[in-house]
Amino acid sequence: MEESARQGWHMGGPVAYGYQLEEHPHPNPQKAREGKKKHRLLPDPLRAPIVQMIFEDYCLHGLGLGELCDKLNSNLERYPPPRRNRKDDMPLPPTWSRSQLWSLLRNPKYTGYNVWGRHDKRRGRPFMRPREQWVWSPTPVHEPIVARELFERVEDRAHTNEHRAEAPLPKAYRQRNGKRNGRLYALRGRVRCGLCGRRMEGSHQKGNNWYRCQFVSRRGVAGADAAGHPRVLGIKEDIILEHTLDFLARRIFGPERLALLRHELADAVATAWTQHDTELEHLRRELQETERSLHRQALRLEEHDDPNHPVIALAKQRITELSARRDATTQAIADLEATRPLGARPEEIETMLAAVPDLRSELGRYEPPELAELLDAFDLTATYDKPNRRLEFAATVTPELVTTLETKRPPVGRSRNCVIAGAGFEPATFGL
Repeated sequence: MEESARQGWHMGGPVAYGYQLEEHPHPNPQKAREGKKKHRLLPDPLRAPIVQMIFEDYCLHGLGLGELCDKLNSNLERYPPPRRNRKDDMPLPPTWSRSQLWSLLRNPKYTGYNVWGRHDKRRGRPFMRPREQWVWSPTPVHEPIVARELFERVEDRAHTNEHRAEAPLPKAYRQRNGKRNGRLYALRGRVRCGLCGRRMEGSHQKGNNWYRCQFVSRRGVAGADAAGHPRVLGIKEDIILEHTLDFLARRIFGPERLALLRHELADAVATAWTQHDTELEHLRRELQETERSLHRQALRLEEHDDPNHPVIALAKQRITELSARRDATTQAIADLEATRPLGARPEEIETMLAAVPDLRSELGRYEPPELAELLDAFDLTATYDKPNRRLEFAATVTPELVTTLETKRPPVGRSRNCVIAGAGFEPATFGL
């Protein structure tokens, strides 16, 4: 891989914005005969000038990422945005974002050099490797879009911005001594925007917690207008909590809901389990039939004393074939038994839901820390659809969550470090 990178070949993955792939015969003759190809980067005549303009505006004209976003999103026909990756998928039209510009300005491939190994995708490690660990081609291997000197100015400006952010405030301003305790948001990370699908960020204003969509801060005002996203989209935490407790009380803990949940959840997973059990039963019958066939061939061997008899040779060959089939079927059964379909069996769901007690009277006594634990136990999510003024809730259940439900009720008066878990779920929608 490193040698191919040094030779200037494209190493796979998304093509950098402003480039397109140029196909070449594979340098390995054997792979070339198999029809395999190699690719190099070639400037895109439409998008390459946009990349050059972005570098010049950022490094020479002093535009910030937000200003660049507004400039590009104000005319998407002239400045088509990059293709979305899986993390950025949303139902709204594509627009430019600050993160896309940040990545574009730090991509060294625009200098004509081929660079590989910039990102470390192993879990628990930094996303971007140090620059000295990158694999560079010795010389430029494709046509550059920006000069190396202009690319280096991006790092210089970023370094300057970091120093400005770290600089102390003037003494005329009052400084806060000590570290302020973090504010608790009971629904942190659980509220999503119904338009863009992104998590909404908590903020505290005028004595109340709010959850606000950060679409404008990521893509600018022009991007929000182009995508049809409201410039300001927020909802008070008290409103969400009111409907959250109603959802828990009526759709999870309420006794009138258990029968319907049992029926709906069982239908949702019954098909997968039916297919799983049918295939498992088919393999077991096939194994039994193979065992009977092996037994019949063994009886044939006992019928003839002459080891050179043609029937003996055919029986031995058949036994070898059947033994291989038996081993393959046995392995297939073991693999299928070890692989469970998603979700519990219908009978497991019925047992689990039957064990869920009615906790509606306790819900009102939870304080924010314990309520956050309760929501975490059910992995509850709330989706806010502002145009239609609706909140949609969903919760998740696993069989392990019900075991200690009765012993985890909050004490009378207040709840203390209480962990409650377990219940069924169904998405529910509430009008605002």
